[in-house]
Order: sequence, then structure tokens, then C-alpha cells
Amino acid sequence: MPGSPMISAFDGATVRMSPSGEVTLLSGVTSPGSGNETGLAQIVAATIGVDLDRVTVVQGDTSLCPWGLGNYSSRSIIIGGSAVQLACADLKARLVTVAASMLGAEPGEVTSGPETFSAGGRSVGFADVVREVYWHAYEGHADKVEAALEVTRYYKVANINHQPVPGERSNMYPTWASGAVACVVEVDPETGMVRILRYHAVEDAGRIINPLLATANLHGAIAQSVGSALYEELAYDDSGQFLTGTLMDYTIPTAVELPSFEIEHQETPSPFTPLGTKGVGESGMGGTLAALVSGIEDAFPELPLRFDRLPLTPNRVWAAIRAAQHAERKEPTWPTATSGSGTPG
Repeated sequence: MPGSPMISAFDGATVRMSPSGEVTLLSGVTSPGSGNETGLAQIVAATIGVDLDRVTVVQGDTSLCPWGLGNYSSRSIIIGGSAVQLACADLKARLVTVAASMLGAEPGEVTSGPETFSAGGRSVGFADVVREVYWHAYEGHADKVEAALEVTRYYKVANINHQPVPGERSNMYPTWASGAVACVVEVDPETGMVRILRYHAVEDAGRIINPLLATANLHGAIAQSVGSALYEELAYDDSGQFLTGTLMDYTIPTAVELPSFEIEHQETPSPFTPLGTKGVGESGMGGTLAALVSGIEDAFPELPLRFDRLPLTPNRVWAAIRAAQHAERKEPTWPTATSGSGTPG
């Protein structure tokens, strides 16, 4: 509604480096079990140029972390990860300034490798630069940078439009994942049972921070979508009694019902996020639903079979097949033309 705040399109991160070179990330996003803490740690390590085992991630602690809005709709890497990258880039700039002074070079001449800074054929260790910042803050190399190594940054999405004027479209998110899905299904016309024989997806989540985690998120999304398409339903009887309140009644797919997923990634960086990241997982949902339903309909090309309600439980598939067969057998009725006098023409 007009005047309502769009609070989900920003998040904060604090990056703190100790004198020993250990790095602590304090993030406003939280982990739902999808491994985003690993992805955030990788952003820290890659941006600053430290080993991953130096990084500790703290998420969602309201007494320690900067203001954040949790994790939902893939925002942990898109928005939270962007805040992490901004904070780490600022901290890295301080280190580069000090390293350049130590190497007798300009900051733009310094290159960084794992745990080192180099310029003009000389190099200095990462630990030496950190030590210079903390223990020699008033001396030549570190006197031009802010004391200590701690940065807090917030990332605010730039291309949000949640209050469009007439003629404009709203845009509630910075970027969108996409993908293509193909399913091969087998349908028993006598029972309505559906079996997925093959599942292949090509998904574009922009720049991928961790391919294993991206694939794992898609596995979960696909399994959830298969459940929505074929099994899961909140059912009530005629008196309003809830019938599927336990996992004995509410069916979810297991490894027995799911095929081995064939997944490929295409990386098209988003121009709207600092790292080019998009969400991952959503494309495993919508595409799966459409491909499964279309595959079941396509298994009977001779019938006018169309589904408009999920899940496609065996009894619904069976009933739809029977109804389509009955409709196919019905003889067409042609209108009889009559003359103006009522005599058949």
C-alpha cells in the first residue's frame, strides 16, 4: 500500500580483523540450514585475500551483529553477501594502503595473493601488514589509515521500485534467477501412478559463490516442488476437520520417489549486485511444477487431458484420464438447420 516501507532490500555486515589476522564476520542474515554461512565466509576470504580457515561467521545475534533482516527469498547472498563484500573491500583498501607504503609503491600498483601483497618485484606478508596497522599506528606506514581493522557497511538495493507511479511496474527484488527444466515421466493409466524417470535442469543464478551449495539448494527446491506437484496437500473433510496433520497423512517425497537430478549451471552475472549474484533455488520450484504437469498431460497426446488442481495424486490423475476418455468418445451433436416456416431445411 502507498507509504508502506520496503524494509527487506538492505542488510548490514561488520568485518573485524584481530591483530593475529583472524577475521570475524558479524552478519545480519541468518542461516536456515542451506549453508549460507559458508558462502559468506568465502566472500570474506576471497575479497580480503586470506585463507578460509581464518574466517569465523556469526549470524543473527541481535546483541552483536549489525541490523539485518534474516534470510528468506535468497536474500542471504544477494543482499547480505553484498554487504559483506562492501565491508571487506573497505578493509582490504586499508591493508593495501599500508602494504603499498611498506613496499615503496602506490596502492594501485599492489597486487594481492593468498596471504601476501606484492609490488615491483617485492612482497610483504599479510600478517606483517596487519601487525603494522595495530602495533605501529602512529608510525610511517600506518599513520594514514584509520586505527584498527573493523568495518561496518550496509548494502541497499538500488533498483527497487515498490511504489510505482501509474504506468510503471513495481520491482520488489534486485535480480531474478532463471532456468529451464525437462522431465521424463511414466504414467500408469490403470492406477494414475506417476513415476519420474529423468529430471534435467539448467539454472542461472548469476555468479555462483559455491557450486556445491548452489546444487544442493536446487536439490531441495526440486524435491519440494515434486512434493507440491504430486503428493502434498492440506486436506479437510466436509465438516472442516483437518485430515493431514501428521506425516502419516501428509505425504512428502523421499529418495525412493525422486530420481537422480541432472543439473547444470549457467553463470550470467547480474548487473544489479556487487558480486553479480542472483538467487538460487527458486528456479527449481516453478520450472519443476510446469514440467511435471506438462509431462503427465503429454503422456496421453490422444486425450484432451488438462489439469488445473494440485497435487496430482493417483486418484486425481486416474479420474482425469477417465474423464478425458469419456469426452473423447462422446459423439458431436450438430445443430439442425430449419427454414423460416419451421420445415427442416
